[in-house]
Order: sequence, then structure tokens, then C-alpha cells
Amino acid sequence: MGDDLKEEEKAALDDIKKILEQRDYKYELPLGKGSFGHVVQAKHLIDEMKYAIKILPIKHGESAKYPKRELDVLTNKDLHLKNNIKYFCCWKSDVCDRPHLFIQMELCRVALEVFVYKNEFGGAEMIKCRDPPRFYQQVFPQILNGLNALHAIKIVHRDIHISNILIANPKPNSICEINVKIADFGLAREIGSVLSSSPSLTHAPKLQKLSSGIGNELFRAPELETDNYDYKVDLYSAGIVLYFLCRYLEDKKLWKKEFLALKNRERGQNDLYHKDDSILFRLFSNLMKDQPEERLNAEEALDIAQAWITGGWREWKEPTESTDAGNGEANRFFVRGEEGVLKRCSTNNNSLCGLREEIARCTGIDTKSQVLHQETVINEKEELIPIESDREVRCMFLSAKEYKKAVVITVAKDQSKMDVDCCGTGSDTMSDYPSKMDEESYTDIKEA
Repeated sequence: MGDDLKEEEKAALDDIKKILEQRDYKYELPLGKGSFGHVVQAKHLIDEMKYAIKILPIKHGESAKYPKRELDVLTNKDLHLKNNIKYFCCWKSDVCDRPHLFIQMELCRVALEVFVYKNEFGGAEMIKCRDPPRFYQQVFPQILNGLNALHAIKIVHRDIHISNILIANPKPNSICEINVKIADFGLAREIGSVLSSSPSLTHAPKLQKLSSGIGNELFRAPELETDNYDYKVDLYSAGIVLYFLCRYLEDKKLWKKEFLALKNRERGQNDLYHKDDSILFRLFSNLMKDQPEERLNAEEALDIAQAWITGGWREWKEPTESTDAGNGEANRFFVRGEEGVLKRCSTNNNSLCGLREEIARCTGIDTKSQVLHQETVINEKEELIPIESDREVRCMFLSAKEYKKAVVITVAKDQSKMDVDCCGTGSDTMSDYPSKMDEESYTDIKEA
């Protein structure tokens, strides 16, 4: 029986190699094999780029839905920009006289689980690093960003775990260069139709019946044992991934026992390696709640994790006032207009529209044509961060208040945006500005 299976696998691999050659690919090596199919590495002979090729059997009946769902998610043109694997193309071919779907994706050779123990930062010792950004501070916001993008298009992944988080650049020179991607959408599905009428995802009047008991058992949310659940299952799984990112275990063979202990409430935030990060404790404690309605959603969790990016992560205080638009409290900031001079402004509206209106009042630049960036310093390097959503406005002002930092916003005029509604997103392009400011504004920034 075993020899027959090996012969069948060899025949399948031979067919795969021939099919790839016919389409100008050169097979290089296997990347993985699971219950749904193979993943191999291949080099395209024309563009000389290397890709991951996933080969899935095309089945009938209940199993037929999984390749279709994966393809439906992958073909969303914007997802790969937000920490999800990039799709290029697909085709159908017969492997051993059975139809298969070939999917060409970007090549991410190393899974998170493997990277933690095989990296150039000392293996698992990387977990102990205290210099910012720490490993978990670099990786986890990217995972939340990927989940937020999926949930925004009404997709729940249902199989988040450390083998489905891939490292896009397996040999980074520093932790701040690590880029991760969410992969394997075979169990992903759209669940938005029933939930869309409810303002709270978890409190929808009636959740649609879904498959139970799916996904990696060690990372499975409690409600996945039932047929009623929503996007919050991905956040529970992400909480377990966060535990992996900041729990030092020298021997990776101990992780199965550790994950089981965590799910049995025998582990908690006191077992995390870094004790000085209140943001970490808040996220971990919230995401590991058994009741989904008590968990943060992906956008809320990402709001909190932004403090790691802005640098204000050591001390977290629960906000005592609402951060919704029009909360009555003035947010003071500086705006750098087209002439490079800083002007003092303030708004009590924490929305993108409210910010644009105040900037228009201060600078005369029409709300419809503004391109906004926040001036900040990340890893001792000056950066310009686009401001394109209400969430980014709230996070910017909240971080500034908590950590007593001045907010400096650069505004450029983009004529191509003149016909866009003032609440629309801005462009990634901007003008260069001379670095001059009036003396009074300079003093204000230093004091802030």
C-alpha cells in the first residue's frame, strides 16, 4: 500500500513538472503538501521570476467549494497590498488524468513557525529582543492589517495559524524589515449577507449556519465548534498567534503542549516574555476571551496596535472620553501648507472630513483636493504617513494625547482630486516643501 502511494505521488509530481514546462515554468522544489493539494516553487523562464504554484484537485460535491473560495479571495485585486498573499493567474490541467487547478502566487518561502526558529537573529532568541520594534510589534500589526482587509470585504479566514502566516522576505537584515502575508484561503468564505444589517458583527439577529469544527484545532476559537459564528473567530486565532510571537520556548517541539495549556486556561499574559508592554497585555487578554462579543474586532485591535508603530507603547491608558467625531474636545495640531510654513490649527471633530475642513480653513486648500500626510519619526527616520481614513485620524490624535507628542500634518494640493468628495481618500503623491516655519510655531512644537 505504501509503495503504491509513493508511485502515485511520483506520477503526480512528474505530471506537474511537465505541465509547468509547457507553460514556460521550471519546477524547482516542493514547498508543501496538504489535504487540499500541493504547493511547489517554480521559475518562469520568460520573466525569470520565482513563484509559488498551488495545485488543487477539482472535485465535485461538497469538496468543490474550497478551490473556488480560495480563488474568489485571491482574485480581489487590492488584498495583496494589505498583508495578504498576491495572486497572478490560474489555469486548469489534468494531473494523472484528473482535473486540477493551478494557481500562481507570489513566492513566500518561509512560514512564521519556521522563521522563528531558523532566522539570522539567533533563532528563538529573537523573541527576547527588547529594542524597538520588537518582533511581535513588527509582525502582529501586519496580521491585523491583513485580517481587517479581509473582514472589510466580508470574508472570514477560519484557519489562521502559524503555518498560514508567511514571511515575504525570509532573510531580512533587521526586524523592522520583516514583512508578513496571510495565506491559504481554502476555508475562507463570505459571511456578510446576514451580518450587514447589524451595526455589530457579533450581535446580528441571526447568524447564518456555517461549517463547524474546521481549521487548525490548536488555534480554533471556541465558537467554531458550533455552526453560529462570525469574523471574531479570526481574532481568537490571532490571539494565539500573538502568544507564539512573544512566548520564548527554546524547543519548538513543546509548542503543541503549550497551545493546549493556553486553551485550557493554564497559560496567560504572565507567561508572555515582555512584561513592560501594557499594549501587548491588553491585546492578548482581549483576543483570548471565550465570548466573541467581548473581543475586539480587527479594526479596533489595529487601532490599539498602532501605538507600537508610533512609539507610544510602554504605557497604555484606557481613553476616558469618546473618540467619535464631534466629541467636544479640541485636538490641536500643526499643518504645513504649500509654502512650507507651519500654522497652528485645532478641531474637535475626530473624522477625516472634520480634519479636512479645519485644514481648508487654515490653509485655503479645498477639502476636495487635499493630500494629507502625518510627519513622524519611525526607527529614527523621518517618515510621511498617509492620512486616509477616520480610523487613522482617531489613532493619530489619541496617540498624541497619551504620549504628549505634537501632531504635524503636511498638506498638498492634488488637482486630480478636485471632483472627489471631501470624505474621499487622498493620493499617495505629494509635493516637496521647503522646510521653513515661523519662529512662534517652531517654539510651540519644541514645547509640545
